Amino acid sequence: MKVIYTGAFRFPDKDAASQRVLNNGKILKKLGYDVSFLGWENKEREEDLNAEKKYVYEGFEYNSMNELDIINTSVLSKISNYYQRGNKTLKYIENNYKNINIIIIYNSNYLFVNRMIKFCRINKIKLIIDSTEWYESEHLPGGKYGIPSIDNFLRMKVANVKAQNVIVISTFLKKFYDSNACKTLLLPPLIDIKEKKWLITNNVRNYNDDIKIIYAGDPGRKDILGDVIKTVEIFNKTSQKKITFNILGIDENRLLNILHMDKLPDNVNCLGRVDMHLVPKFYSENHFSILIREDKRYAHAGFSTKFVESLCSGIPVIANSTSDISTYIEDGKNGFILEDGSIGNILKMFTKLENLSPSQYQDLSSNAKLSGVQYFDFNSYIITTNLFFKGLL
Repeated sequence: MKVIYTGAFRFPDKDAASQRVLNNGKILKKLGYDVSFLGWENKEREEDLNAEKKYVYEGFEYNSMNELDIINTSVLSKISNYYQRGNKTLKYIENNYKNINIIIIYNSNYLFVNRMIKFCRINKIKLIIDSTEWYESEHLPGGKYGIPSIDNFLRMKVANVKAQNVIVISTFLKKFYDSNACKTLLLPPLIDIKEKKWLITNNVRNYNDDIKIIYAGDPGRKDILGDVIKTVEIFNKTSQKKITFNILGIDENRLLNILHMDKLPDNVNCLGRVDMHLVPKFYSENHFSILIREDKRYAHAGFSTKFVESLCSGIPVIANSTSDISTYIEDGKNGFILEDGSIGNILKMFTKLENLSPSQYQDLSSNAKLSGVQYFDFNSYIITTNLFFKGLL
């Protein structure tokens, strides 16, 4: 059966979304589906061009639709591109594919989803939405009454519900779509544990020295870093052990702008952006990762890829309980759950880390790796995915 996977991701390796759809695709491939990707990145990679003049990555044929990263020089061009986004993809599907059985759309705009609902209905194609975010209006350009916010509302509450079949990333989204009579499949961010990048061990052997904590990603308005940095400063003034806080995945100028700082304090390092395949290596050079989000809808609807990457690298996670994190973290066994993201609670946690013995830390690290593989390797979801696809509405 032929499956087209398309939407707002940059295939094959330019964003976290591309890793999600790739590993979901690996499940389908194991189940016997023929999956092709139509990502919304600018262009294909020349190294993926094979002798048959097809672009192939890890056994998957793909083509780039150039829908996302279009430079807009005016407000009118931004509005125009919003209304037209997805048109090139639909035209490409119409001109290049026959006998499609299933189309999966990842996190796309309302108008495109609506067009695809009509297209799939006419052509007797099963349509599935892959839903991984529910943004806060305050995080979007124009606020509550801006076009992105209106699109966010219509996509989540109208178009995705109308599509009926939904792959979700969190229990929060599953409950929402279940309550709207949709057929749902819960797939958290997944990895392929056989990929070379996961064949690493924790490179921080000595827990008697300073404690290294990493945050990976671009915090934007999602993740709380300012209070973590303040707590590192407070802790290092009085403690025997020091904490080094490493921030990966963002340029220093942008980081300083987000934090409203002129420079980073001592023991806080901005490592910049790196290729995605190097992220596990950077995790493995730290003792813990940290992830703190506000208690808001966006934090419960989404699910952090960073959280998954950390556990699968054998690095215990310190996090507050948003989304499904408390489902996967057993406090004190493979990570730690913060009551909230206040400086006082973070400081208590840092003191707890200071008092861990090397053997206790090693147990945490081993358990983190084991739980990462157990919960997030794509092979663990083959049976449930098969049942979902056999019963599509």
